[in-house]
Amino acid sequence: MSALPNIVRPCLNEAVARSGRMVERCMDHAAVALEEELRRRTSNAERQDMAAASRELTRLRASWTTRFPQVLRAALESPPAKIAPAYQGTLRPSSLTLVDDGELMRSIEASRLAQDIAPLLDQPLTELNAFMSPAMGLEGVQPHHNPLRPEIFTQALRTVMGEFDPQPGWPALWMRHMKDPLAQDLAQLYRAATKLLKQSGVASASYRVVTGVAPLAPAGSRAGEPERSSWANTLGPRSSQFGESRPFGDSQPFGSSRPFGDSRPGFGDSRPGGSGRMPSGGGGGGHGGGWSIASLVNMARQALRGPLLRDFLFGGAASQVPVQQPLEPAYYAQVDQELQALEARWDDAPYDPTAARRHEHLAPVDRPMRAVGIDSPLDSEIWGALGAPRQRSLVRTQLRKQAERVGQVVGLEVVRQLVDQVAQDPRLLAPVREAIVALEPSLARLAMESPQFFGEEKHPARQLVERVAERSFKYNDEFGSQFQEFYDSVGSAFNALNDLEQLRDAEPFAQALQRLEAGWQAQDHEEEEQRSEVVEAVRLAERRQAESEQIAWELSQRSDLEGAPAVVQDFLFGPWALVMAHARMTAAPGQLDPGGFGGVITDMLWSVKSDAMLRDPARAFELIPRVLGKLREGLDLLGHPPSDSETFFRALERLHRPVLKLRARHRRQSMESLAMDLAADDDLLLPAAAQKPQVVEELWLAPGELQACGFEDTLPSDYAELQADGPAPERVQAVPTPLGEAQAESLIAGLQEGSWVDLFSRQQWRRAQLVWAGTKGTLFMFVSHGNRPHSMTRRSLHRLVASRLLRPLDNHEVVQHAIETLSARPEREALAA
Repeated sequence: MSALPNIVRPCLNEAVARSGRMVERCMDHAAVALEEELRRRTSNAERQDMAAASRELTRLRASWTTRFPQVLRAALESPPAKIAPAYQGTLRPSSLTLVDDGELMRSIEASRLAQDIAPLLDQPLTELNAFMSPAMGLEGVQPHHNPLRPEIFTQALRTVMGEFDPQPGWPALWMRHMKDPLAQDLAQLYRAATKLLKQSGVASASYRVVTGVAPLAPAGSRAGEPERSSWANTLGPRSSQFGESRPFGDSQPFGSSRPFGDSRPGFGDSRPGGSGRMPSGGGGGGHGGGWSIASLVNMARQALRGPLLRDFLFGGAASQVPVQQPLEPAYYAQVDQELQALEARWDDAPYDPTAARRHEHLAPVDRPMRAVGIDSPLDSEIWGALGAPRQRSLVRTQLRKQAERVGQVVGLEVVRQLVDQVAQDPRLLAPVREAIVALEPSLARLAMESPQFFGEEKHPARQLVERVAERSFKYNDEFGSQFQEFYDSVGSAFNALNDLEQLRDAEPFAQALQRLEAGWQAQDHEEEEQRSEVVEAVRLAERRQAESEQIAWELSQRSDLEGAPAVVQDFLFGPWALVMAHARMTAAPGQLDPGGFGGVITDMLWSVKSDAMLRDPARAFELIPRVLGKLREGLDLLGHPPSDSETFFRALERLHRPVLKLRARHRRQSMESLAMDLAADDDLLLPAAAQKPQVVEELWLAPGELQACGFEDTLPSDYAELQADGPAPERVQAVPTPLGEAQAESLIAGLQEGSWVDLFSRQQWRRAQLVWAGTKGTLFMFVSHGNRPHSMTRRSLHRLVASRLLRPLDNHEVVQHAIETLSARPEREALAA
C-alpha cells in the first residue's frame, strides 16, 4: 500500500475490518435465498443441486469469514497499476488467448456482480469518489482510481470462492443471491469512508476552490474585472441596509482576486479597539475590511445551506467561509437594534402542560407528533427562565454582540439551525426534542470558542446530543415512569451546562456525558448479563439445528434405510438427528458416539422390517425393549415433549406388535396376521424407498427454551387478538392499514442488530431492540424493557411487520441526519426562504 497516500489508509483499514461480517451476511443471505428458490423448482435434480449449494455455503462460512479479509487486504495493498480491472463486457479476440477459460469466467462473474450492484451504490459511491480523488492527489474526479471501487470486492469474493474448489456453476449461483447484502454493506462502508476523509480535512472535488490565477476570464465577465469566488457567485447580489444594491465582492473580501488567507497589511479590524491587522488565517478586504450588514445577516441566516454548510463544518482552514474575517461596526449597530427589540418584547406564549398530555390516552405509536422548534415555549418547572423562547433569543443575540469574527456569527447560526432541525426528528419523543432545544444556549456559548464543532463527529458536545438521542430510543412512551427517570437525569445535566455563563472548551460537555454514561451503564449491567444468557441459549439452539441438518444428511446415505417406513425415516431426520446433535454438543470432547444414540439406529431400522424380524424373533424379543428405552432416553435428554413423538411411537408399536405376539407354535398364523395388520395400516407403515431430509424452515426449541427465549410472546398475534375478550388494552388502539409484501420485506431487510422497533405484545406497545439475528436470517430476538425477550421466526416477523404490529424505527444518527437534511436543501431554495 506504499503507493497510496497515508490519508487513505484508514479507509482501507475500515474496509478490511468490515469485510468478515460483509461476507458472512452475503453467505447467509444466499443460503436462505437458495433454500427458498429450491422450493419453487419442480426438477428433482435442480432441487438437489441447490440444496447441496446451500449446504456448502453453510459449511464454508467460517473459512470464508477468515479468508476474505486476507484476500481483500492483498488486493488493497497492491499498487493501483497492478490491480487487474474487472471484465467490462468487451474483449478483443486476441486477448482471449492470453487467459484460460476458468480465469475468463471468474472475471466475467465478478464483473457481472459489480455491474448488478452499481445502481444500488450510485449515491454513496459518487460522494466517495469526489473525496477519494483529491485524497489520492488526482485532478478532478477519477472513479477508476478509487481503491474501494466495487469490482475490487467482487474480484476478491470470486477469488475466495475459487480457492475452495466449488462445483461448476455454484459460484455464479451464489453471487447471484449476494447482490443485496453486498450492496447494503458497501453503501455503509462508502459512507463511513467518506466521513473519514471529511474528518481528515479532504475537500470534495466537486466544489474545491482553485486559488490559482485563471488564464482566461470566465465567459460573460468584463475584461479586467476580477473573478469573484464561487461562494460569492452562489449568493449573488444582495441589498445592503443603506439601500445600495451591489454584488458580493465590491469592496468586500470576495472582491479581491487574492485567495482567502491573504494577510498582507492594510486589511485590518475596523472595530473600535481593533488591532488594525487581520487575524492569522483571515480573509482580506478593502478599507475597513468587512461585510455589509445585510450581506452578513443574509449569509448566516439563509444562504448557509447545501455545499456551503458542509464546507463550513468540514472544510477546516480551507473553508470558503472567511471564518477569521473581522466584523464591521455597522454589524454591531444592527445587533443592538435586535437586542432592544427583544428586551422590549413580552409576547411569548406560555407553556401549556395540558396540550402536552392531550393525546396521552392514545397508544404511543398512534399519538401525533407534537411540534417542537427553536421558538417553542418549554416547561419552566424543568428549564427555568430558558424555557421562554425570548430568553433563549436574548442569549443568542447577546453572544452575537460579543462576536469578533465572521466564523463566530456563522457558528451561532449553524447551532440554531441544527438544533431546530434535530427538534423536528420524528423518532425522538417530544420531551427529548425539548431538552435539545433547551441546550441551545450552552451549545451557542461553545460555538463562540469553536464555531465548527458540529462538524467533528467525536466532539464531546455533538456526542452528548447524539448519545442522549440514541439512549432515548429505549423508550416509546413519554408518560412512562422509566422514561421520566431518564429524562430527569438529562434535564439535570443540561441545566448544569446552561448555568455556565462562559465556556472556554468542551470539557464540561465531556464530563456531563461521562456522568450520564456511568448511570446508564449501571442500569444496563444487570440486564446485559441476563440478556447474554438468553442469547446464548438461542445461539446454542441454532448451532444444534445446523449440526442436526448435517447429521440428517449423513443418515440419508445409509444403505439400511431402504425399506424403512416413511414415518421412521422422518423421525430419524427430525427429532433423532436433534438428539444426536445435542449429545455431541454437550458431551465431553473425544467421544465418537455420545450416549450411544447413533449406534441404536441400526437396531431400530432392523426392527421395523417385518421379514427380518420374523426370521429371527428371538433377537427381536431381546432388541425391541432396548431400542424403545434408548429412544425415550434421547428424547428426554433433548427435552422433546412426549406428545410431539406420540405418533411415531404409536406407529412403532404397530410395526412391532405382530412379532411380539409371535409364539413358536403359531408362527404361520402370526405371519398371516402380520400381513393383514400391515395391509390395514396407512401408507406410512409400509416399506418405503430411502428418502432425503426436507429443508428445515424453522428452528426447533424445547418448551423451556421457547419460554426462556420469548417465543410465547410472539406466537399468534394479530388484530383479531387485539379485539379479543380478556384484559382491556392499556390505551385506545388504532387499526392501521396492512403493508404490502414488498414493503414489509424492505423493512425487514433494513433490520440489523441494534435496530429499535415498536412491538405489540401482551396487549401493550413495547419499545424493543434487535439483539440477535440468526445466521440464516430465519430467526430474530428482540428485547424490550425489563429484559423481556421476544423471539420469532422470519415468517412470524413478516406477518407482524405486514400487520403493523411490529414497526421498525430508522436507525440513522440524529445529528448527522440533521446536517445531511440541511445540506440537501439547495442554496436557491434557502435564499428564497
